Amino acid sequence: MYSRTHLIRGVIAVIGDELFTLGFNLAGAVRYVIRRGFESKELIDKIFKDIYESNVSLVIAQDRLRGLINELGHPRRKPPLVIYVPDYLTYGRIKARDHYLSLIRRYLGISIELG
Repeated sequence: MYSRTHLIRGVIAVIGDELFTLGFNLAGAVRYVIRRGFESKELIDKIFKDIYESNVSLVIAQDRLRGLINELGHPRRKPPLVIYVPDYLTYGRIKARDHYLSLIRRYLGISIELG
């Protein structure tokens, strides 16, 4: 991960299935829909090429795509910040509070105490 986070103004992109991307799209994010069972390195590579050409500064990816995205790496230049969020199927199996606090610690480098 990044030791320091440099936020730049730009577009937020979301990668995941239709239901995962729907809420983010309503909030104004650009979405890339990948149907379950049709994930491939070629498709992820095509999406990231489009992301590099656009003004995308943050990518919110469905947690099930983490392996494919990490296998590809990020060629050519420093990538936008990519965070992985669990979907509706895996959300029940994790402790949501702890998961999101660890995301904040990992990506932003700050710790938050909730009462």
